[in-house]
Amino acid sequence: MRRPFGGTRHPRVWTAVLGVGVLLLGAGATGALALRHLDGNIRSVDVSAGLGTDRPAPEPAEDGGRPINILVVGTDTRAGDNGFIGGSEKGEGRSDTTLVLHVAADRESALGVSIPRDSMVRMPDCRSLGGGEVAGATRQFNAAYTIGGVACTQRTVEQLTGVRIDHYVVVDFAGFRNIVDALGSVEICLPHAVDDPRSKLDLPAGRQRVNGTQALAYVRTRHGLGDGGDLGRVARQQAFISAVLQEATSAGTLTNPKKLYDVLDTATRSITVDPDLASLTRLASLARMVNGIGLDRISFVTVPTAEYPWDHNRLEWSSQASQLWRAVRKDRPLVTTPSASPSASPSSSPSSSASSSASATPSATPSPGATGSSGKAPVHLDGVTERRADTDVCSGDSDG
Repeated sequence: MRRPFGGTRHPRVWTAVLGVGVLLLGAGATGALALRHLDGNIRSVDVSAGLGTDRPAPEPAEDGGRPINILVVGTDTRAGDNGFIGGSEKGEGRSDTTLVLHVAADRESALGVSIPRDSMVRMPDCRSLGGGEVAGATRQFNAAYTIGGVACTQRTVEQLTGVRIDHYVVVDFAGFRNIVDALGSVEICLPHAVDDPRSKLDLPAGRQRVNGTQALAYVRTRHGLGDGGDLGRVARQQAFISAVLQEATSAGTLTNPKKLYDVLDTATRSITVDPDLASLTRLASLARMVNGIGLDRISFVTVPTAEYPWDHNRLEWSSQASQLWRAVRKDRPLVTTPSASPSASPSSSPSSSASSSASATPSATPSPGATGSSGKAPVHLDGVTERRADTDVCSGDSDG
């Protein structure tokens, strides 16, 4: 939940990784060459032609600033360097993970909203990858990427939520694995030992550090952890993103120029972005805009869901989803109250369930009249849990 602003801050996430990297690498001719190399790594694709003319209007600026909404997509393609994962998704694949990162207009907080891939949603008309038009219909959310790539995914998110997406970032399996390996390893916590032949995850219980291949298996497994549903995977993904942020902003990364360069080199080679983000300078500019954000001011929630009545292995967005997206659209703080009676999570067992937020341990609840620093009244959501990015990996429910 959004907490009253103030108190001790953790390392400034975006500036720490990008800003410090630019400063370290920008000193002297060697640094200039390194910066040009990193710039050349970044792949950009302009998808504006596939977004349509009926996009949501940007929210008007207040006090000289506007919120920023970034669509982050992890794909399950097996093309190129992704063949190591196995499977048959050789083309664009599907969106394995989708998250909308909302940076508040006052740059005092950020919220990541995960969209379960198993959600059944009303997709709009989309331009297909082959150039034709695909009529809108009710489909599983991750089908949007298969039909029309990131353009159709962004168009679907915008039409469903009314939120204007400003930028996008796409990363595939190989990119994810390589970023973790560049960091050296990342800490996770397992509630019990896991031996899952499907995901090839074989690890003991408890706190431990994992490499890129193990991390990928951890965030993707359905059968080794949790109840086999999508919400458990989302919970682990949010916990792991938090762990990556903690590792990336740790002294061991920031004070080691070679490691920092390796992380930046790998990250810039691993992503595809929109043209407005397609340079290290622009990424650093984004870092400066969110200069005041620390890990204790970044949190994650999941779109509230219920069991899809026509297929118990799928989800549909609940009535609370519209309130969540209104908060994002209007740049309003959230006050969340976890539910003692979690909503259904589709799984191999129709009777099993998981929290509709699929998130982790909540922090202290603000008073009912609490507001953000902008003075905006918060949006209250019952039965939804937030996970803060500074949460310890062994705290909360991240096993699904």
